[in-house]
Amino acid sequence: MKKPKEIIALEKVYNIKLQQTFVKDNIVTGENTNLFFTDKKNEVVGLNLSDNNIESIRGFENFNELLYLNLYKNSLKVVNGLQALFNLEILIISNNKIVKLNEIPTPKLKMLNLSHNCITKIKGFEKLKNLEELYLTGNQIKEMNAIDNLKSLKTLKIDFNALTEVDFQVLSNCNIIHLDLRNNWINKYRNLEVMKEIKHLNLTYNKINEVEIIKEILNLKKLNFINVEGNPFLDKTDLELCGCGYENHLDDLRKYFSSQC
Repeated sequence: MKKPKEIIALEKVYNIKLQQTFVKDNIVTGENTNLFFTDKKNEVVGLNLSDNNIESIRGFENFNELLYLNLYKNSLKVVNGLQALFNLEILIISNNKIVKLNEIPTPKLKMLNLSHNCITKIKGFEKLKNLEELYLTGNQIKEMNAIDNLKSLKTLKIDFNALTEVDFQVLSNCNIIHLDLRNNWINKYRNLEVMKEIKHLNLTYNKINEVEIIKEILNLKKLNFINVEGNPFLDKTDLELCGCGYENHLDDLRKYFSSQC
């Protein structure tokens, strides 16, 4: 089967050779590169351009049906050139060199991965009304903001950043179920009561010093997972919690606080 003409044009733009894959997962994983995926109508709906040292996003004017775009491990400093991709649902731009976020003009986007960049401020998400998953692991973000319009957001990973305080009010319009705040510098929070739907909360290796903070978190009715390993409040208790950030401490914490009554 002949390559679609837009694929041939894109090969020239980036001086690469693209091969067709018949497995969608090959597009969204980092194990493969230089692949395209088509639907039954032979429309290109997936592109994996990871690990190509790409410095700018260009050449996508004729990819109107694209659903999945993987730009993992390139050299991008800004996110632009996506205007024609109004059907895009998954965008992976992790492990690049992005410092500043511009507006991302892809309203159907459901998953956005910007992990392991150099982002210091959250912005540019105004049009992402359908976003369900946002990954910001390993950046330099100091404040959690500009997320309140993401009404469909269920999963937020903002671990390994520079947060010191969290105002949960910025998530009050979201539908957060899974929140990962591991390895920050968090020592206080506000407006926890808005997190009515949260089930999974990871606070591993932060700076939470007050036992009462954890006690209040345990009052969240739908919470079924919490990890608090590596927080200084544990020094005030006889709890010995471990698990490398993945063990569920919910039962141990509830038993401890019950014994203190």
